[in-house]
Order: sequence, then C-alpha cells, then structure tokens
Amino acid sequence: MGTVWYGSDGWLHVNRGGKIEASNKNILKEKLGRDDTPLYKSTDHSRNFIDCVISRKETVTPVDIGHHSISAGLLGEIAIITGQKLEWDPDKEVFINNDQANRLLKRPYRAPWKFPV
Repeated sequence: MGTVWYGSDGWLHVNRGGKIEASNKNILKEKLGRDDTPLYKSTDHSRNFIDCVISRKETVTPVDIGHHSISAGLLGEIAIITGQKLEWDPDKEVFINNDQANRLLKRPYRAPWKFPV
C-alpha cells in the first residue's frame, strides 16, 4: 500500500513503512534545497492527532488536506457500492441528481444525538 507520483522525469513510490522507490534512482539521492520545506515525519497519524490535542500544535495533516485526500477514495467506494457512474459537485460536495449516492455520504446519528448540535 502506498502512493505513486508520476512526473515528467519518472515516478516515485512511497509506502507507509517508509520504503521509497523511484524509476530514476538519482531522484532518491537529491537533498532539500535552501528554499525547500522539510516535511513533518510521522508513521502514526492517530498518535499525532492525540499529541496535538494535548500540545495544541498543528497536526501533520491539516484538516482540509486530510478531508480532500480521503474524499477520492470514499467517493470511489460509493461508486462501487451503487454500481453507478456518478457525477460529483466539488463545491457543494454532493453527487448531482443521485439521492442514493448522497445518502451514503453520511451516517445517521443515534438518538439522542443530532447534527448540527
């Protein structure tokens, strides 16, 4: 499991275990430049979240980035469940003309909980 990025100079694959592979091995030898931003290293997003709740520091993945990162996979899962080709409105974050798919975007709350609170 991991992510592959494709670019004009080849591809780069990174997995959660920290293994990095590339079509061009020279890419792996490159160092960060003076103006590059080093990324926060984390192997456990759940632990990072708890640590940040306690410390009030920023999480490794900002909420909006996390939301958009997981959305593509969840929308794909809804397409598989419904067996339909779906059209997505990214501004409203709903499926266009598909109530069945839209019902799968959230779970019903158990009583007495309600949303919005």
